[in-house]
Amino acid sequence: MTQAVLMIGTIVGGYLLLYGLELLWNLIVRAPVALDEERAAEIAKLGRMKREGEGQIEALLLENSELKKPRKSAVEQIRFEEARAEFEKFDRSEHKFLMLLVTHQEVRYDHLKAQLMSSGFSDTQWSAVILKVQGGSLVERLDASATRSHNAFTINPIYRDALSELLHAAK
Repeated sequence: MTQAVLMIGTIVGGYLLLYGLELLWNLIVRAPVALDEERAAEIAKLGRMKREGEGQIEALLLENSELKKPRKSAVEQIRFEEARAEFEKFDRSEHKFLMLLVTHQEVRYDHLKAQLMSSGFSDTQWSAVILKVQGGSLVERLDASATRSHNAFTINPIYRDALSELLHAAK
């Protein structure tokens, strides 16, 4: 019986010794290489996921910005395009004229001219703006009448929103 116990003890001891040696081999030799490879694979995987995520975020942001834009009816879109066509005839320096009219409901002719001249507008620019206004439909001229003692300018109400949007985008 002692020989059987000794033999079993030797087998179990040998197994435990081999198990311990394999454990040391894995911890000291194989583990650092395997851990390094696992980390490299994980980093590559996270990099791919990040690039895919950034692409998805950009697509969602674009979609979100498109959804936030108020949708225009067909009539509003036509008016906007008409306003844009006339707006593009005005130089950047002449946008002051339009901005004053958009911010005020109605501006007297003499007050408008004085305000623009004080901000650096020349007589030539004033004449050019008046000619553009007379040839278009963005700005309406309000002549003196029984209810109004002066000549004035105002933005055509059907183009007011479109012109505000165009002026804001041009800033």
